[in-house]
Amino acid sequence: MPYSNKLLGARLREARYSAGFTQKELALRAGGFPYQVVCLVERGRQGVSAERLAALATALDVSADWLLGLSESRGN
Repeated sequence: MPYSNKLLGARLREARYSAGFTQKELALRAGGFPYQVVCLVERGRQGVSAERLAALATALDVSADWLLGLSESRGN
């Protein structure tokens, strides 16, 4: 499945809900960036840098490949 911001956003939201985090909590756990970034990414309006993607995946305990839609396996 090819990468898209909409897929990244949907998977990010799904993982965040599963982890029980608010957007603010996730932003803090992933490096302290503005929570509005999480909001924009979840809506498919913004992508993320490789560094931020790695931080989000680590904070959510999922693989970056899964977030990007490159893998169906959610785990690291």
